[in-house]
Amino acid sequence: MLGVMASNKMQAGLKSLLSGAPNTGNNNNSTLGQEKVASAVPGLSASPKVHADVPFEKMKVKIIGGRNLASKDVNGLSDPYLNIWCGSTGKYKTKIKYNTLNPVWDEEFTLPAASCKKKNLDIECWDHDTLCKDEFMGETSIPVDSIAVGQPINQWYKLQTNVSNKNKKGAVSGEICLEILKI
Repeated sequence: MLGVMASNKMQAGLKSLLSGAPNTGNNNNSTLGQEKVASAVPGLSASPKVHADVPFEKMKVKIIGGRNLASKDVNGLSDPYLNIWCGSTGKYKTKIKYNTLNPVWDEEFTLPAASCKKKNLDIECWDHDTLCKDEFMGETSIPVDSIAVGQPINQWYKLQTNVSNKNKKGAVSGEICLEILKI
């Protein structure tokens, strides 16, 4: 949330700078103003770069919540948790949220850039079971190179079935909300 607010404040500041750009007699003043601002502020470009070669130090992944997850328990609910990893990083695990199909995690993890470049951010959703084996609830994979450096993404991602792994079978439904920021 704070990242979105900061981004909006920065955009408003840029707009006010751009509105003060001198009139050059053409209809492209906003582009000219963006170029001046980008050249005056180190590290700021007129448009976000989404290329793999743009350096970043780390990636912050905030797990906000889930909605409409698959029911895995006899009470019609589930006890979901997420496993998160990127490349060669170890797996990060959220807390288990008991008896819900719409969990709110509100947890943040910081992943090192070295293991994330040219990789996918992989997330699996599981139902915790005390007496039996945990049950697969779905997964999603996000290409890290598709995320612009310095531009936070706050988005719902649909959970999908894994057809290549027989241990990951069963009903899959729902989405998870993530906020991702490469810095």
